[in-house]
Amino acid sequence: MNTYEYGVYNKYVRDAVRQGDGTPPFLSKEWEDVHYFTVVASTEDMAMVKAEARHSPVTGYVIECINKL
Repeated sequence: MNTYEYGVYNKYVRDAVRQGDGTPPFLSKEWEDVHYFTVVASTEDMAMVKAEARHSPVTGYVIECINKL
């Protein structure tokens, strides 16, 4: 198994903050910036699956990068 680091932000928060609107409910404006998390997986594709399960694109999260550590 390998350890991967991925960077994620929320596009709804980013758009709202940059347009001067309030952030979506239950999300802080800090999600405009990229946050980094680690995940253990056998391949980069599996790491992406795990990252998207944790930070779903359906709710506005964008995986900006993923790197093997």
